[in-house]
Amino acid sequence: MPFIMKQPENKGESDPHGTQGSGEGSQALNPNVRMYATCFFFLVSAFTSLSGSTAAQPNYSPGQILIRFKTSAAKTATGSLASLHAHFGAGTPEPVFQPRAVLAKRAMGFAQVYRLEIDPDVNPAEAAAAYSEHPDVLYAQPVHLFSHHAAPDDPRLTDQYSLEQIRWQDLRDGLPPGKQNVVIAIIDSGVDYTHEDLADNIWINPDEASGRPGVDDDNNGYVDDIRGWDFTHTPTLPAKGDFLSPDNDPMDESSHGTRVAGIAAAVTDNGVGIAGVAPEAALMCLRAGVTLESDLTFLEEDDLAAAILYAVENGAHVINMSWGGPESAFLIHDAVRYAAAS
Repeated sequence: MPFIMKQPENKGESDPHGTQGSGEGSQALNPNVRMYATCFFFLVSAFTSLSGSTAAQPNYSPGQILIRFKTSAAKTATGSLASLHAHFGAGTPEPVFQPRAVLAKRAMGFAQVYRLEIDPDVNPAEAAAAYSEHPDVLYAQPVHLFSHHAAPDDPRLTDQYSLEQIRWQDLRDGLPPGKQNVVIAIIDSGVDYTHEDLADNIWINPDEASGRPGVDDDNNGYVDDIRGWDFTHTPTLPAKGDFLSPDNDPMDESSHGTRVAGIAAAVTDNGVGIAGVAPEAALMCLRAGVTLESDLTFLEEDDLAAAILYAVENGAHVINMSWGGPESAFLIHDAVRYAAAS
């Protein structure tokens, strides 16, 4: 059965862009693949103001909540549920997870998870608490915001302390060839898939790469997802760049995901940058983070959960989650359980 593994603290680790930091990480591992390399990831939380001031940063997005109904029929706005909608100025519930084109029954009741827009002046925690009391609701919660810490900084292999500690060179010398037999899903701010130290190790969806533009060739519910997917959908946050609609371009807009990807699987023996811990792995690029006008990066819970499901259902063996937050996140809990059970 897959498990969640935390890695030891990283010291002096390197990445393609070069920024210093440390932390702990979580990975969902597929038992069908023997992992010969240790990947260092960072589960972190850095809480500053959305505006960049010293005020406390909100832990969730304004103007929306997440609801998991007990049945698909329960979302119908009748009776006391309609009264709640009216009280909180709610719109029509929208499903969080995109239905797959192929018929497949997902575990954990993900089809009953909805995003509900509410009056922006309403406290999402109070609204979620009220909906949680409804008999047709399994749980309701704010849309939690997760954040990054600083990433490691050092573009020289000789300074990659963690690689020395795990005797990385001895491990690599003793392994048989295994080019890209392991797929690592990087769920983060995106990945610069054109980066000179990453481009050769980017995961490619063969059906879409060789398919017809504008067509869901592999019937997984995502059109032209050649390198992965951009799940960001944060209309209630003061973001910039690409943040309003999910699409097939998971390009990084803050560099954090690119740094993490470099630590995990930067190309080796190419005379460029650093050495990745698992340089034979393929990097699945899944963007779930947006950059705010303040230049801070945040990741919404529903986007992260959707990315976890995509990783599981599209062949990832390792899921990297380099972000964290202080709140109990029911939806992330469900998504991680689903990953561990798959």
